[in-house]
Amino acid sequence: MNSTLRQINDLLNPKQRRHALLLVGLMLVIGLLQMGAVTSIMPFMAVVADPELVESNVYLAWFYEVAGLEWHGFVILLGLLVLAALVVTNATSALGIWLSSRFAWSVNSTLSEELLVKYLSRPYLWFVEHGSADAGKNILIEVERFTKHFMQPLVELLVRGTTVIFLLLLVIVVDWKTALISSLLFGGTYAFVYLVLRSHLAQIGVKRGEANKLRYKAVQEAFGAFKETKTFQREFFFVDQYNRPTRKFSDYMVRAILIKGLPRYLLELLAFGGLVVLVLYLVSTHESLSSAIPVLSLYAFAGYRLMPALQYCFASLTTLRFHQSLVADLHRDVHQIPAAELPALTPISAGGGESEERMSFSKEIRFDSVTFSYPGGERPAVANVSFSIPCKSMVAFCGSTGSGKSTIVDLILGLFYPQAGKILIDGEALTEENISVWRRNIGYVPQHIFLSDTTIAENIAFGIPRSHIDREALIRSAKAAQIHEFVENELPDGYETISGERGVRLSGGQRQRLGIARALYHDPDVLIFDEATSALDGRTEKLVMDAINQAASVKTVILIAHRLKTVEACDHIFVVEQGHVVEQGIYAQLLEMKGSFSLMINSR
Repeated sequence: MNSTLRQINDLLNPKQRRHALLLVGLMLVIGLLQMGAVTSIMPFMAVVADPELVESNVYLAWFYEVAGLEWHGFVILLGLLVLAALVVTNATSALGIWLSSRFAWSVNSTLSEELLVKYLSRPYLWFVEHGSADAGKNILIEVERFTKHFMQPLVELLVRGTTVIFLLLLVIVVDWKTALISSLLFGGTYAFVYLVLRSHLAQIGVKRGEANKLRYKAVQEAFGAFKETKTFQREFFFVDQYNRPTRKFSDYMVRAILIKGLPRYLLELLAFGGLVVLVLYLVSTHESLSSAIPVLSLYAFAGYRLMPALQYCFASLTTLRFHQSLVADLHRDVHQIPAAELPALTPISAGGGESEERMSFSKEIRFDSVTFSYPGGERPAVANVSFSIPCKSMVAFCGSTGSGKSTIVDLILGLFYPQAGKILIDGEALTEENISVWRRNIGYVPQHIFLSDTTIAENIAFGIPRSHIDREALIRSAKAAQIHEFVENELPDGYETISGERGVRLSGGQRQRLGIARALYHDPDVLIFDEATSALDGRTEKLVMDAINQAASVKTVILIAHRLKTVEACDHIFVVEQGHVVEQGIYAQLLEMKGSFSLMINSR
């Protein structure tokens, strides 16, 4: 548990650590008030049981004289003071719960935001290896579980534990023998159950986390391929994939709940039985019943406060133990990337980003003996590749699936870094330090366009707040992508039409053209099309290619070709096989070579 507490301390920022110390101070005040409220019952019950005590007790006599009331009025005053003490105590306890909950959920907010930044800052290669399922689950589910099932129980343990300690101190001062017996009876029962079951709790907590990952993965895959799921009628497969870990998850949760409430029922029986024994003990050790009543009242009131506090402490401890693995997982993800290595994640400027600094690019993009391998790959995806792409030229990369052409583009995008060789922009090597500046030069159109469930305008501007969208840039890019007339004339609300989740209300060609408009919105120097015309019909493809050809006079255009006919107008074509550039030249030259390119053309 000590290592877990250190990890929690690491997860908190300096401001939250200060708030945590203030909370500890507040809990001490609440504990003292609880002690005072319970103590206040003694003089009240003593006066009620024995009116003569007002004259024989020095402190009561002084207060009676100061109050200047008759005996009945004085008793009423004492009762009102007891009630006031209870009101103040309960009010401060409520304040403590509010502040502690606010603290726990502020940690939730900060931690989820920090995790999102950390995941977005990770290299693209990490997502290629791990996928996004764990990242989404940790941000949206596990951080919330950490707050509900670790931070809140931890704070609850602090609140209730302080109350328990101060009330135990009080009953020890009043009668240490009775306090010792009660503490051993009740506290010992809780301690015994916890010590016996804590290892089991930790084990099922880890298994709960594993089952939850499988549940989340099954749901993501089912809805991520929803069209295929319906078409191939594979609904039962995904239901089965979800049900098995869900049943295990539910079983682990039930076990934890059972353990958490286990001692309560036994101890309630012991408490009532113990109260009868206590009455008999006090009567036998005091001269009269009236002298025993104040002490009995204090113990009854202290027990009334202690029993739920002890149960809360035990429940909090079992919850902490059960969910202990959450802390280690989140700590690992938050601290896996040192803050100094994170790239700067800066908000988009009001102008949409066009005013941001770009890398100087007026000569060429050059690969100098570049090699790159995916982790666990049998051979390099790109092996000792050298070539040059002149500024304001249009080039294409052709090759079969898995040949390495998409990896070359990912290297140009800075999503991967060479393991050998260099990528040079006008002679300056691309590095982690300057990659964000280089990316501002690039407009990228992938084969599969992601569209969010928002307006057409926001999908084109992608990541630009609605109030900052440049209308002129929006229309310019839409016209260049041959989508403007469709948006204006065919969609009910024009650019304010909601596209639907993943663009389901649009055809494949329309989604692709919106993706092209998105790439053109920032007026980039370099346009990269990763088989981006594959979903277009012949007429639309020709219109888009005409626009691309026009752009090539003022921009550098890089194509990964799906249809080899689209590369006829390119200034240079690179043919890629098994990570090597095996041929290069213009379209006519490559046909004359009767090599790989010619074979690809003839096989279509």
